[in-house]
Amino acid sequence: MRNAQESQLVQCLYKLLLAWHQNYEIMPKLNKFAIGEKVENIIIDVLTAATTAYYLSDCPQKKSTLINANILLENAKIRIRLAKDTK
Repeated sequence: MRNAQESQLVQCLYKLLLAWHQNYEIMPKLNKFAIGEKVENIIIDVLTAATTAYYLSDCPQKKSTLINANILLENAKIRIRLAKDTK
């Protein structure tokens, strides 16, 4: 049986979540709750979508799931840049 943890995408997103969580701990209090939690939730949603897509064999649904994951990831990138710029 296939395992989503074997997916390079899932592994990279896991590493991203781990890195974000480590940086989240040292964020200023204002950014931690206003931006940090939202970014962490978005990364978890992207990881969930990537895991879901890994198990989908239906091409249109898989593509739609990955497009949604990409949109979420772009939102996370904008918020991460915002967190960096507001230090």
